[in-house]
Amino acid sequence: MKLLLNDNRVDFNKAENIYGWTPFYVACYNGHIEIVKLLLNDERVDINKTSNSHRDGSKTPFHIACENGHIETVKLLLNDKRVDINKAEKDGETPLYIVCYSGSTEIVKLLLNEKRISIRKKTNKGKTVFDIAKTNNHSEIMKLIKE
Repeated sequence: MKLLLNDNRVDFNKAENIYGWTPFYVACYNGHIEIVKLLLNDERVDINKTSNSHRDGSKTPFHIACENGHIETVKLLLNDKRVDINKAEKDGETPLYIVCYSGSTEIVKLLLNEKRISIRKKTNKGKTVFDIAKTNNHSEIMKLIKE
């Protein structure tokens, strides 16, 4: 990876599959923390570039790291102020919404401790993060949101 980063001919924002996944997206998807670190340090990398497929709803690398439960990757991304942690995918679902749906309490805690996080955003169907936690019977997450 280091050799590729030193080659100016390499386009790190070019999607290499039909889903529009960039190398940074793939690294976040798989939780490859060392590759994520390397790519975060390269100003050429668009760290908020979304996928372009119906499969995953135009998610950002941050969305997918949260959804896949990669806690260390999520922590690393939260520490980079360039990461748009409130960006909604095509249905209006934010990363916080996605983890409230899946029930990942540890990641919900991380996100709720971030001052930049928005808990009031609604999906295109008018659902809040509290609504989705309640629908999925995630009582601990509901409690965290209320606090």
